[in-house]
Amino acid sequence: MSGWLSRARDALSGRTAETVPEPIQIPCLCGRTIETTRRESFQRVLCKSCGEPFFILPLDVYPRPVLKKVRPAKVARVASPSKLAVPVDRTTPRDSPTVKESTKSVIAAQVPDLKQKMERASQTVRRQFTPLRIIVVSLVMVLGLTGWWQRNRAALSRAEGDYTVAVEVGNTALQKKDFLGAATEFERAVHAVDLLRRTDIAAEQARQRLRELTAVNALLQASLPEILVSARLAKQKSDAVTAESNFAHLHVGRWIVLQTEIASSSSNNKQFTWDQRLQIEEDVMSFMVSLPAFLKIPAIVSSTRLASADSGGPANAPVAADQNRDSASNSDPNSESNTDGSGSREIIFASQIKSLRWNISESQWDLELNPTTGFLWSNFDLLIAAGLIPDELRTEEQLKTLLLEQSRWIGVAP
Repeated sequence: MSGWLSRARDALSGRTAETVPEPIQIPCLCGRTIETTRRESFQRVLCKSCGEPFFILPLDVYPRPVLKKVRPAKVARVASPSKLAVPVDRTTPRDSPTVKESTKSVIAAQVPDLKQKMERASQTVRRQFTPLRIIVVSLVMVLGLTGWWQRNRAALSRAEGDYTVAVEVGNTALQKKDFLGAATEFERAVHAVDLLRRTDIAAEQARQRLRELTAVNALLQASLPEILVSARLAKQKSDAVTAESNFAHLHVGRWIVLQTEIASSSSNNKQFTWDQRLQIEEDVMSFMVSLPAFLKIPAIVSSTRLASADSGGPANAPVAADQNRDSASNSDPNSESNTDGSGSREIIFASQIKSLRWNISESQWDLELNPTTGFLWSNFDLLIAAGLIPDELRTEEQLKTLLLEQSRWIGVAP
């Protein structure tokens, strides 16, 4: 619309505006085209053929509007030859030459396309791994590995010092009967030897001492007969579920230390189980335990029955059994010193209480121990702290001998 302002200004000021001839063409109904020029005033034109009149408007003082430029529409991308479907006639057999040639042409078109994609991908990867970036990453890795190595060396050095100090402080606490403080120090010592991955005798002694202190500090606060009576009363007042819940609230997680005899559970004397029954009036509590710690107990070499069978009669059985026990003790002092000749051993072990369940089919209480926490005892002073003191059946010397033998079994003997 350039010039419209000047035209309007000239028209309003009385001056004659510059006129531009505007030829027009008007089609008539008779088929003739009327050609004329638009004037400053309106005019009436007649068709020369049919006389049809036409009214023509005068010139417009305002110029015609300028249309906006329209962007050309985007041309649709033509699919690459690899993505074009090959028109194949359904009636044409697949092994015909036409189909084979079409397939070959499509494959031939796809191969360059795949090569181009692989080249572009490899170029992109190569652009990412510039020499500068490789140098920076290598430096970061070297610095990281160096820092980790130095930190690990410092941690191992601290662990050596922590172990020595913790063992000394723990032994001092043991002499003062401070079992809680001793347990804390030996826990620190065990953490140090675990970090150092030590399996020597000193490290195993620290682990064994921590196990025994843990048991002493969390002993069962009631005896087994008291537990059985309490379970019976709770079952009578309410039901077995209430008795089990009360037991779990009071006693689960506590430790029990037992001095007992275990029998061989197989003919080859390689496994031992502890099977006991405690009965008070009509109530029965059953124990059936086979702890992984029992696997460290050496197998029994001889028995009374085997000795009597070899000697030829039961009259010679005790003598033969004593001879076999003496010969076994001479050959292996750790194998027969605590056997009774009937396929059982005397041991002292500790384990954590897991549950107490009412066995409906057997009409008895089943006490279950946690097999992952069971271990053989080794320290005499902590055994006294756990409540197992010498008596007329087992003197102090006999208990120390048994504990020393168990220490050899588990590898903590000095």
